[in-house]
Amino acid sequence: MEEEVTQGAAAVSIEDGDSGGQEDGSSDGFPDPTADEPGGDAELELDEATIEALSASLLEELTRIKDEGNAHFKKGENAQAVEVYKSGIEAAASANEKVR
Repeated sequence: MEEEVTQGAAAVSIEDGDSGGQEDGSSDGFPDPTADEPGGDAELELDEATIEALSASLLEELTRIKDEGNAHFKKGENAQAVEVYKSGIEAAASANEKVR
């Protein structure tokens, strides 16, 4: 038995036992980009040189933020110092999440 399914202006025939999918199980002819590939690691792996460069850059940024917070603190601008220190903590936490 053959059934005709209309999608927009196109008609597609589906035979009994055929869901209309492709060999790979997708219905559009493309493999599922979310499927894990055997032996593949979904995490981004960074080489040691890239990690060192990112670490150095982060350290420079955090040092700049700390110095800015210290400058506010020395002027007695405690609320501003706390806000700047918080931004440093958030930057460090964000960087930590990106590499995990």
